[in-house]
Amino acid sequence: MAAGEEATVAAWIRRRRLDAARGDLADPALDAVPIHAIAARWGFPRAAVFTRAFRSAYGIPPRDYRCQRLILEADCVPSDVPTEC
Repeated sequence: MAAGEEATVAAWIRRRRLDAARGDLADPALDAVPIHAIAARWGFPRAAVFTRAFRSAYGIPPRDYRCQRLILEADCVPSDVPTEC
C-alpha cells in the first residue's frame, strides 16, 4: 500500500471514530458520561486532541455540540439546560 493510501485509510478510520463519538454525544442516555470519557472510548485519550479533531470535522467543539442538543430538547428553556452548557 502506498503512503498516500495509508493516510487515506487513517483519515477514514479517524472519521469513523469521530462519527461514533458524535453519536454518543447526541445520545440522551449518555448525557451523564463526561465528554472526555466518550473521547477515550473512541480512541482519543487526550481531550484536547479530541476537541481539535471534532471541531475540525464538524465546525463546533464537542461540548457545544452536546449543549445544542440539550437546548433544543429543553425547547429553549434555559432553566432545563445543565449549567455546564
